[in-house]
Amino acid sequence: RDVTGVQTCALPILTLRLGRADDARQHVADARAIYEDMPEPTRQLGLAYADRNLASICGAEGDDEEAESLIRGALKVFAAQGDRTNAAHSLRVLGEIERARGNLPAASKLFQQSLDASSLYPPHTRNMAHAHHSLGLVASDLNELTEAERQYGEEIGRAHV
Repeated sequence: RDVTGVQTCALPILTLRLGRADDARQHVADARAIYEDMPEPTRQLGLAYADRNLASICGAEGDDEEAESLIRGALKVFAAQGDRTNAAHSLRVLGEIERARGNLPAASKLFQQSLDASSLYPPHTRNMAHAHHSLGLVASDLNELTEAERQYGEEIGRAHV
């Protein structure tokens, strides 16, 4: 049974959502230790997954600068390795950081880049749904309610494919 995927993706985020940031950080550290001993490119990708999760933890703790640094590093790895799914996801996470900062134009641009990257490869419908949702949030923040409604409609369409 391969538990590395669970450790690098689901477990840190779940424990973070449960309010246990210290446990989430430990799960990331455990995942990093597992990936350190793996051959390339698995090692590099695994460490990037761990960094993306650590970025989520940093963001939840209010450390946007560290979160941005980690996610930008992970994005470089995903792009270099041709991992479109995780590159698109990372662009969306960067957009969330910019939205939290109140930088709505930058957030919108990153969400659109995530959507564009996702649409290049059909299995990315889940990320496309998230990107449409995020674009809807920005439109709503800007009081562009017709556009928000359109984006939420697109999200629903993508979520049920």
